[in-house]
Amino acid sequence: MEDQGKMKVKTTQEALSEGIGIAGKAIASRSINPLFQYLELHAAEGKLILTGSDGDLVIKTEVEAEVEEHGTFLVQAKPLRDLIARFPHSGVDLVRNDNVLEVRDGSGALYYKLYGIEDTSFPDIPPYSDKLVVELSAGLLRKGLGLTSFATNRGETSQQFTAGVYFNFEGDKLDLVGTDSHRLSLYELNLVSPNPPSVSLLVPIAVADHLESLLPEGDEEAVGVYHVDGQVVFTFHHREGLNTWVSSRLLDVKYPDYRRVIPSEAEATVSIPRVQFMEVLRRVIPFAKYHTQNPVVRIESKDGQLKVSTEAGEVGEGEETIPVAVEGKDVLVAFNPQYMNDCLSALEVERVNLHWRDPSSAMLIDSPEEPSFKYVLMPIRLD
Repeated sequence: MEDQGKMKVKTTQEALSEGIGIAGKAIASRSINPLFQYLELHAAEGKLILTGSDGDLVIKTEVEAEVEEHGTFLVQAKPLRDLIARFPHSGVDLVRNDNVLEVRDGSGALYYKLYGIEDTSFPDIPPYSDKLVVELSAGLLRKGLGLTSFATNRGETSQQFTAGVYFNFEGDKLDLVGTDSHRLSLYELNLVSPNPPSVSLLVPIAVADHLESLLPEGDEEAVGVYHVDGQVVFTFHHREGLNTWVSSRLLDVKYPDYRRVIPSEAEATVSIPRVQFMEVLRRVIPFAKYHTQNPVVRIESKDGQLKVSTEAGEVGEGEETIPVAVEGKDVLVAFNPQYMNDCLSALEVERVNLHWRDPSSAMLIDSPEEPSFKYVLMPIRLD
């Protein structure tokens, strides 16, 4: 039974520090509402539940604990995190007395007080148990997010659909999509769950980033995806005694028909070693930026060679050649090299294919080693 104004918990420094790190990811560095600089600590039977929020995002995790008195209390996240991170690797006792949380190590040699508050309006994970969309393996979801989230818009934008990762469930398929309107990344998954509902979820990019970083290390661990009245909830199990929930409001905007922008025809296909191409671009990008913050490279194929060239204004110019296999016409196109490098960095394949139609048409990048992945890159008009 919960005693108002009381709480008494024993746990370990390692478990508490990990739980604070997980729940604390939801806390924004700046917020106009001071409530969102706090973590909620809730002691229940055999566990300590920690919750952080920025008002839209909620991250909740539970760690193993010995609970002598149930209770709930809010303490400022940063002082608690910094304190526990420096505690000895031993037991930690947390005792609430009214508006104070007493923190001791197992020996009693360390003793700190943290002032806190009570607030019953602190955000929580919405009821979700009957709103399951699908269960995915952590490995597939991590891979899909890694191959799409980099293409989204992370800055201020009037095109809200570019500010998130799109989860499109249709039949036994799930498409993960990211775009900033200059490029688009698509990863297609085949679902094994029986009869998942057809639903579309636009998850804010900050939430997708947190989710990717929090997913359990075991690739086969199940991740539950739930859709609850304009919110999404993800649930997963790290290991015995450590479970996590992530919920967020969804972006409420219409997502464009992304399949319409994927080229279906090509006049040429260039097969190129991924790592070698990436190394060339990484030399080109800083050189081109001496001329402009939006660098441009030009690629041109001829006689089994791909010439990559750029100009840097008064600084100079440069070019490199790479041996490639070309089917069809010779290629001539210009693009932002950072956008191409982002794609190459996300992939883990030996070779990529560039499918080209003409200098003013979108280019498709894929790989036979990763058949579920497609990347569309808009060209820069050549003078």
